[in-house]
Parts: sequence; structure tokens; C-alpha cells
Amino acid sequence: FSGRIKLNPEVGIKKILEKNKIVFTSGSVPHVKRRMDVIIPNKKNPEILIESTYETTTASGQGDKAKTEELVGEQIKKHYPKCLFVGFVDGVGWLVRPDLRILAEVHDEIFTNHESELVRFEHFLERNLSKRCYAEK
Repeated sequence: FSGRIKLNPEVGIKKILEKNKIVFTSGSVPHVKRRMDVIIPNKKNPEILIESTYETTTASGQGDKAKTEELVGEQIKKHYPKCLFVGFVDGVGWLVRPDLRILAEVHDEIFTNHESELVRFEHFLERNLSKRCYAEK
């Protein structure tokens, strides 16, 4: 699905987090060889790591992406066993690729940028975040 957030899922994710006063950052966490688009609440004690992607690339590029995510997922589970790994995928190319199955298995939850999915993402956050992830009101 191509959602309202054209070509940049990270922007929409961050808007949702800001609206809900959820503490987050971006960057790398120790022991994971990948920069994360969103880390909730911080790099030292992540509860949720989010990786977003919009794929207009070739089939081989999607295969490479899936293999990379598989390795990253293994690193997260090894070093942060209580942390959830969330993926945002968009781009019609994923729907016809067997690599989508790999992404679905690697992530604890996977979303698209469709408006209904963004609502589902907000509910997911409500169910899965501890109080320390929210800014003081």
C-alpha cells in the first residue's frame, strides 16, 4: 500500500511518536550492526527498534535487504531479548517477493504506511511500551 506518507515512512512514524509523547532517538545500538530509524526510548535500554523501508529497488536489492534484516534480527534477539523489532515496509514490489516472508518472520511486528496500519501501529505502541517510554506530561 502506498500511504499518505509519500516515500518516507520514518517521517510518519516520528509524527505518531511525538503526538503520543513517546521518547525516542535514532542511530545505532551496541551489538547491532545497523543504524535504526527509531529507538524507543533510548540506545542503552531499547524496548522497540524500528526499521522502515520503501523499496523501489530491483529484486536482488530486496533479497539483500531481507538477508540484512535477518542478521540484524538475530543480533537484536541475542543482545536485547526483551526488545521488539518492528518493520515498516512499503512499495508494491514487496508483495510479489518471497523475501517478504523473511521480513515478516524476522520482525516481531510489521506494518505498511497505509492509514489503517498507522492506527494499528499506535495501538501496538499502547500495548507494548512501559511508562518510562513516555515523556512527562
